[in-house]
Amino acid sequence: MKKIVLPLLFAAFCLFATFSAQSTEAKEKNQCVECHQSINDGSIVQKEYNDYKKSNHAQKGVTCDKCHGGYADQKDKEIAHRGVRPANDRESLVHFQKIPSTCGKCHRAEEDAFISSKHFKKLSTSGKGPNCVTCHTPKKARILTSEVVRFLCRECHNKDSSYTSNKLTSIPADAQNTLTLFEKTTLNADWLGEYLSLATKTKDVSSQQKQYQDLKRKVKRAKVDWHHFKIYDTQVTLRELLHEAEDIKESIK
Repeated sequence: MKKIVLPLLFAAFCLFATFSAQSTEAKEKNQCVECHQSINDGSIVQKEYNDYKKSNHAQKGVTCDKCHGGYADQKDKEIAHRGVRPANDRESLVHFQKIPSTCGKCHRAEEDAFISSKHFKKLSTSGKGPNCVTCHTPKKARILTSEVVRFLCRECHNKDSSYTSNKLTSIPADAQNTLTLFEKTTLNADWLGEYLSLATKTKDVSSQQKQYQDLKRKVKRAKVDWHHFKIYDTQVTLRELLHEAEDIKESIK
């Protein structure tokens, strides 16, 4: 009897495992992605999907519905798009004045910093201020470099701008300098991490390791606080972090 029952139980287990795996796979398939990746007609939808699939969002599994709404588990086009509104509709999750709160569902700390900025005040009152996608773009979800930020800031901060009464023409260059400091601070922190890894082979650097972890937290915090757009305060913080990184490295020698 045991010779019959055991194989049957094993077969039942395998069947259940296969069915469960297939059910999970079907459940996890995002129909927005499944449909849009098959579009090949040269349309704006195809272009936006191609931008999206190379983005940080795509790499981390953030799908269309997280920003646009809709029903990503539905194959029927009409049902899947229920609740999805065009960007110029004030009720749309991606209406330019709602972008901060939509992005804030995941990027809460950055949203908190941004809503205290002059940029947000301008955006929420006149609608002329920048929002998250002004800098990060809607589909590519890029992280700005020092080379790019200067040109973006010039869109508003120039002597001929109609967007702001305070021209502040030095802002683009100052923003570029701030991003350069960010890049240098991040690079120095990475180098310090490598230096500590090598030092652990010959020295006790447990104290410096703790200082390094604290430094990384401060750098991360500075990147969030940057969304206040208090340029000069941020520059002071970054210069302090650069000195801190150098002091930790010197203490190992």
